[in-house]
Amino acid sequence: MTFRVRASAIVLLSALALAGCTQVDQGHPGPTSSPTKTTTSLPPRPRDIDLARVDPCKLLTADQQRTLKIYQAGPGPDQTQTPAPTCSFQVRSPADFVLSLSPESKRGVEEWLDSTGNVKKRVISADGFPAVQLINMGDDWNSSSGSFCRSLISTAKGQELSMDLEPLNKNLTQAQMCDITLQAVKAALATLQTIK
Repeated sequence: MTFRVRASAIVLLSALALAGCTQVDQGHPGPTSSPTKTTTSLPPRPRDIDLARVDPCKLLTADQQRTLKIYQAGPGPDQTQTPAPTCSFQVRSPADFVLSLSPESKRGVEEWLDSTGNVKKRVISADGFPAVQLINMGDDWNSSSGSFCRSLISTAKGQELSMDLEPLNKNLTQAQMCDITLQAVKAALATLQTIK
């Protein structure tokens, strides 16, 4: 086997190995392409809202933060895996957890619905906008605890407003986590509609 053939074989094997990897966003499962991609239809949006150049730290007002019992807010961690900006909100009551808000202008809820992956998903509605909730595949929607919940609102084709909840202890049920993320992302959507 010549050097060129060996080098080509190594490059091909490396590419195949990388193709099987799932990109993970801040420790949570990410969407993975399906071998036969189908298009899931969502109910229509009341309007389209472009999320490009939206500052997530300006999407929850002081009153909304008080209602959600947020005591600290600031830009999220380094976005090396995701190009979208993130704002983190820390909460102590009814339990210790972190909410992460991200306006994703290059990924929509359709990508989650039309993909395989290690998340359970359900289509819901958020103030008239189509939305999706995600939990880990190993968790149950009604379990006494869970590892995370993400609520995503489809604001435009290929764009989503995403709110994650990462618990810092086991004091929240899976249903509570999903209710909190939905309440928080709906608050962000309400603010967004006043500025866009």
